[in-house]
Amino acid sequence: MTRCPALALLAAMLCTAAVSSPASEFALNRLHVPAGAMPGPAEGCRWSRSVIDASREKATAWGGLRVVKSSVSYSCAKAAATSPAKELLAVRVDLAELDAPRKMVRLWREAIEKDKSLERSTTRVAGTTEHHYVPRKAPARPSCFLLFSRRRVAVRVWAQSLEGGEQHRRVAREVAGLLRARIEEIGRAGSHQTRPAPRGTGWCPFAEHGFWIAFPEGWKHRQRSGSGMVAQSYEKHKNAFVEVYAVEIGQATPEEAANRLEKLLKKEMPKVFARRSEDSAYALGCGTAGRFRKYNGRAGGTTVTARAVFAAQGKRAWAAFGIYVDRHSEAFKPLVSSVVRSLRLKAPARAPAKTPARAPARATGKTGGVETATEDRKASQAR
Repeated sequence: MTRCPALALLAAMLCTAAVSSPASEFALNRLHVPAGAMPGPAEGCRWSRSVIDASREKATAWGGLRVVKSSVSYSCAKAAATSPAKELLAVRVDLAELDAPRKMVRLWREAIEKDKSLERSTTRVAGTTEHHYVPRKAPARPSCFLLFSRRRVAVRVWAQSLEGGEQHRRVAREVAGLLRARIEEIGRAGSHQTRPAPRGTGWCPFAEHGFWIAFPEGWKHRQRSGSGMVAQSYEKHKNAFVEVYAVEIGQATPEEAANRLEKLLKKEMPKVFARRSEDSAYALGCGTAGRFRKYNGRAGGTTVTARAVFAAQGKRAWAAFGIYVDRHSEAFKPLVSSVVRSLRLKAPARAPAKTPARAPARATGKTGGVETATEDRKASQAR
C-alpha cells in the first residue's frame, strides 16, 4: 500500500488529538499559489510548480517545535521558437503552521543571518512585519528571502533571478501578497471552527465531507477542510475523544478500508492498537455497509480502549474513531460507542434514538487522559 499523506496525518493526529501538537487550521497545501496565478516577470513566461514536501506534521530542526509544514518550488521559463525554454526565475515557498508562528520566523531569521553576506531590512505591510534579506554585493544570480507570519502560519519565500536584475524581488513581494490574501480568505471562512451540534437534533452535519455524526453535548467540536482528519470532538480533560477522517483510497470494501487504516494505525501506535478484540460487519444507520472494530492497548502507563466504525463508498472511505481511558470506562464506554456508531453517509431523517449526553462530572478529573498516548509513542521511538 502506498502511504498516503492524509493517512499519515490520520495516525499522527489520532494519538495527539486535542493535545499540544497543532491541528491544521488552513490545510497548508491549499494555501500555495497555483502556477497559473504566479506573477510573470515578462510576457511569454510560464510557471511550473513542484511539491517538495506535502503538508504533514514534523519536528523542526530548531528547538524541537512541532509544526505542520508544506513546501513548494516554482520555476519560470520563457519559450523560444528555435531553442529550448530559458529559465528566468526560481522561487521556493515554505509554510509552517503552529501556535507560535513568530517563533518560527525568528528561527528562520537566525539561520539566514548566519550568512554575513546578506543584509536585512524590514517593511510593514497590512499590519504584518516582513523581513527582507538581499546580498550586500550584487552576484551573477541575485536572490532574496522574505519572511513573515499571519494568523497561525509562518511564511518563508525565496526567489532568485537566473539572468541577473532585480525582478526576483518584485516577484517575492507579489507572492507574499498573494499568500497573505489566501491566508486571510481561508481564516475568515473559518475552515477550522467550532461547530456545536444543532439544538434539538444532536447531529453535526458535515455534508461537504459526505457524512453526519452525533457529537456529545458539552464537548468541544472542531472541523477543517481538505482530506484526512476533518472533524474532532473531545472532552475538555482529554479522557476521551472522537475523530472522523474522510480520505480518498480508491474502490474498496468496508473490510478492505478497515484493514488498510488499521495497518497504518498499528504501525504508528503499536501499543494503543495492540490488540483487536472485536471485528464484525456493521450496518450504518443510513443502510450503508460498514465495519466495527474494538481495540485494547496502553498509553503512557494507562490502559485505553478504542472503538471504530469504518465505511467506504465509491472511492472515498470514512473512519470514526473514539478512544477513552479505561479507568473512566463507566462514563465514556457507552458515550464513545454511541458517537462512533452514529456515523451516517446520508442526511438523517430524524434525531438520534438517543442523543449522546455529556459524561458525569466525576469522570472528568485531570488525570493525564488519552493525551499520554503521545508520551507512549515517544518512549517507544526512543527505545
